[in-house]
This record gives sequence, structure tokens and C-alpha cells, in this order.
Amino acid sequence: MYGVLGIVFSLALGWKTSVAFGVTGVLWAIGPMIITIRELTGGKNTLSVPLATAVGAVVLISWSVFGNL
Repeated sequence: MYGVLGIVFSLALGWKTSVAFGVTGVLWAIGPMIITIRELTGGKNTLSVPLATAVGAVVLISWSVFGNL
């Protein structure tokens, strides 16, 4: 929810500070993503940790790109 609102305010109103509360939502969402990836990989940390790191990095980098539009 926070992430969607951050994108809306940033793109519609040009509020670059709105990305801050959007990133807060993204950071809250990373926890469940990590748990989901761990469950999908059968609890194999050697596979789930790199995947979760990559997914988290993609999410945060995409927010960085939106913040610099």
C-alpha cells in the first residue's frame, strides 16, 4: 500500500519526497518476500539468500530510478 501511494504521489504530483514513504512500504514488504522465497526453495539457505538479495536489490533500485525521474 505504501509503495503504491509513493509511486502515485511521485508520478502524479512530482513529489520526490513521496518516494520516502513508498520505500518504507517496500522495506516492510521485503520481509514477507524473503519468507516466501525461503518457503519456495524448501528452506535451502544457499539458494534462498542470494535470490532474496537479488529481489530486494531490484525492488530498491527500481525505487531509486522512480525517485530520479
